[in-house]
Amino acid sequence: YDTYQTNKLDSWTRGKVALVGDAAHAMCPALAQGAGCAMVNAFSLSQDLEEGASVEDALLAWETRIRPITDRCQALSGDYAANRSLSKGNMFTPAALEAARFDPLRRVYSWPQ
Repeated sequence: YDTYQTNKLDSWTRGKVALVGDAAHAMCPALAQGAGCAMVNAFSLSQDLEEGASVEDALLAWETRIRPITDRCQALSGDYAANRSLSKGNMFTPAALEAARFDPLRRVYSWPQ
């Protein structure tokens, strides 16, 4: 892998505007989770917008709920790229799988932690 640098934004939302996907949380391809995170975030955003009293409240609720999961995935992806762990056959460790087991439909992890 090449060296990757990703930035962690202070906020993904401001007023009635939200960033999703690489605009909000670009990550290196070490875990192949960038597009998956973007789709989960977009889907969960649609749920919160449907349930929210206002767009602003829905965006804040969405970021509060989904951001820790995406931040963890971004961090794991960066760590794996930095340590070249994938080339050592460590891709299915519990830490790596943690980033992929969130079920956005049920809003819970899809198997016990």
